Amino acid sequence: MVTTTARNSKNLLPADSIEQEFAALFPHLWDWIFKDPDGWHTNSKYPLSPRDLIQKLRSPDEIIGVRFGTETRYLLLDIDSGSPYHPANDEQGINKILGAMGDIGLTRYIRTQSSNSTGLHLYFPLPESINSFNLACASRHALEKSGLTVKGGTLETFPNVKAYSDVTKTLFNGHRLPLQADSYLLKDNYEPYSQSVESFLLDWKTAAASQDMKILNKAIATAPKPKNIKVKETGKAIEWRSNLESRIETGWTGQGQTNELMFQIAQYGHLWLAIDDLSELVEYTATQTKNCKGFYEYSNHTHEVDRLALDKAKNVMAKYYPYDSKAGLTSGDRTAMTKEPKVSRLDQVKKGLIDLVNQIGGATFKTTRSLLTYLEEQLKTSRDTLYKLKELWQPLVNNCNAASINEYSDFNVENNEACEKSENSETFTESGVTVLSPNEVFGCEVEKEKAKQSKGSPDPEVSIFLLEISEPLPDKELKPIMAFEQIEAIASICKSETGGANNQLYKPKEPPRQNPSTLENIKAIVTADPSRVRSQLAMLKAKLLMTWLKADERSQTEQAIAWLEELDCDYEYF
Repeated sequence: MVTTTARNSKNLLPADSIEQEFAALFPHLWDWIFKDPDGWHTNSKYPLSPRDLIQKLRSPDEIIGVRFGTETRYLLLDIDSGSPYHPANDEQGINKILGAMGDIGLTRYIRTQSSNSTGLHLYFPLPESINSFNLACASRHALEKSGLTVKGGTLETFPNVKAYSDVTKTLFNGHRLPLQADSYLLKDNYEPYSQSVESFLLDWKTAAASQDMKILNKAIATAPKPKNIKVKETGKAIEWRSNLESRIETGWTGQGQTNELMFQIAQYGHLWLAIDDLSELVEYTATQTKNCKGFYEYSNHTHEVDRLALDKAKNVMAKYYPYDSKAGLTSGDRTAMTKEPKVSRLDQVKKGLIDLVNQIGGATFKTTRSLLTYLEEQLKTSRDTLYKLKELWQPLVNNCNAASINEYSDFNVENNEACEKSENSETFTESGVTVLSPNEVFGCEVEKEKAKQSKGSPDPEVSIFLLEISEPLPDKELKPIMAFEQIEAIASICKSETGGANNQLYKPKEPPRQNPSTLENIKAIVTADPSRVRSQLAMLKAKLLMTWLKADERSQTEQAIAWLEELDCDYEYF
C-alpha cells in the first residue's frame, strides 16, 4: 500500500513544465521536513507529491525541506552566517571550500541565500545519479583533508556521513528547499538578484555539464568510510546468515525475484566469505546466480547477469564490511580456510594465461590488438590486467607488427630497430644525395636525380648539377633551360607578396574571425527580442569555459555578460 501511494503521489505533477523540471531535482519525497514556530519537524505520514512541493514552495507562510534517498544528483554545502568560512567573516574562507571541491571534480556550483539569516547554500549539480552515502564520504574527506572543519553551524554537507549501525533505518539530514521566502540566487559578490525557478534551472544545467565525473568517481572509490559502519557479531547476525543460505538454496520460485536474490548472494559473498575485491565479488555473484534453482525458468534477466552482478556487488561493498570470518565460522570452516588460502584475481588470470599460452604453442598473431582481444574473450578479463602480465603473452605477437602498434611501442627495442631499417631502406639510400638549392636546380630535376642515384645508375648528362666542384663551370657548358622572355611570363603569372625562395610555401592569410558575442551584437539581439536575455547570458557563460578562447574575445564576452547581468536585475521574476 505504501509503494502504491508513493507511486501515485509522484504522478501528481504541477501544470507548468518549468515547475515539473524543478520538482524533479528533488525526487526523494518521503520524510520531508517543515518549519513552524517550534522549529523543524519531520513528516513521515505520507510523501510529498511534486505538485505539493511546488505549492508549498510558493506559499509565503510555509517553509519545507527534503532528504536524500539512496542516490542523488547533487551535493549541497551549508555555510552559516556565523561560520568562519562565510565571505562576510573571511573573504578567502569560501575559496578554500571551493578548492577542496575542485580537487574531487566539482568545479561549478550555484550560490543561494538559504534564508533571512544570510547563510549560504552552495549547490553542486551532477550530470548523473551516484550513491548518496559515497558522495557524502568523498566530500567530507576532501574538506577535512584541506584543513576545514565540518560540523553543524560551521560547514555541513548534504547528504551527510551518517554515523549509524543499521544502514536501512537511519535517515539522511534534511535541508530546506531553495527560492522560498528570503531565499535568493546570488551574484558573484553574494548580492541577491532573483527568485526565478527558470534561472535556477538554467544555472543547474550549466553547472552539471561542467563537473569532472572521472575525478569524482576516483575520489569516491578512495574515500575512507566511517569505522562504525560494521555488522556486529550478534545472534541476529548469525540468524541472518542462516536465512541467506536458505534463500539462496531455495533459489527462484517465481518472477520478479532477480534483484533481491542477487543482492542477497552478493551479501553472503562479501559478509561471510570475506570477498572484498570488487571483480571477485562480481564473478562470485554471477556464478552463484546462474547455479541457483529456477533462475533460467523464472528470471527475465538471464541476458544481463554480469551487469546486475556488478551493480549488486557495488551496492553491497558500499554498505557493509566483511565479517570477522573466523569468529562467525565453525571449526570445520576454519580448517577449510587454512587449507585453501585466498587466491587473488590476478593470480587466477596468470595461471589461466600460462595454460592458454601452452595450448597455443608456436602460433603467432599479426597484431597486438588481435591477440589481446582473443585473450580477453578466453580468460574473461580486462586489457589492463593483461598488460600486467605482458611478459607471458609477448612472444605470441609477430615482432615487427607488434612494434608498430601505437598502444604498445616498447615491445622489443632490437626488433623495433630492425623493422624501422627494413621499412625505411629507401630513406637511407636517398640520404646520400647532395641536393642543391632551388635557385640552382629545379625541383623536378632534383627528384629525377634522386631516383637515378638511388638505383645506382647516375645519368652523366645531368649528374653534372649534383657534383661538388671547387670552381664554376665555363659558361659555354651551361645551357639555358628556357629563354628570359619565358621566365618573365611565368613570373608575371605566379606573383607572390612574400618573394624569395619560399614563394611556393606561401599561403594567403585568412581574415580574422568575427566575434559574434561583442557587446554591440548582444545589445542588438536583446533589443530586438528582450525575452532572449537569459538565453544569451547562459550561452556567453558557457562560452567562457572554452579553453581555446583568445584573450581579446574573452574580454569582449565578459563585457557582454556584465551588461546582460545588469539588465537581468531590472526584471522581476515570480
